[in-house]
Amino acid sequence: VEVPVTKKSFVAIIILEGEAKMSLGSQGVDAKAGETYFVPAQDASLRFEGNCIFLRVSVPNAKLEID
Repeated sequence: VEVPVTKKSFVAIIILEGEAKMSLGSQGVDAKAGETYFVPAQDASLRFEGNCIFLRVSVPNAKLEID
């Protein structure tokens, strides 16, 4: 499974059940239930190989204004 990541928002991945190899480019981790990962905003794709259920969280139209 591939999950898109864009420059518009970070992505948080929460592994709810199971385990999988999660890769972003040449970097990868063995992700398992109970773990959470933060991916900074960028144009890329997260790739999952294995058997897991995960929650993807992002803010697609995030805009920060600081006065």
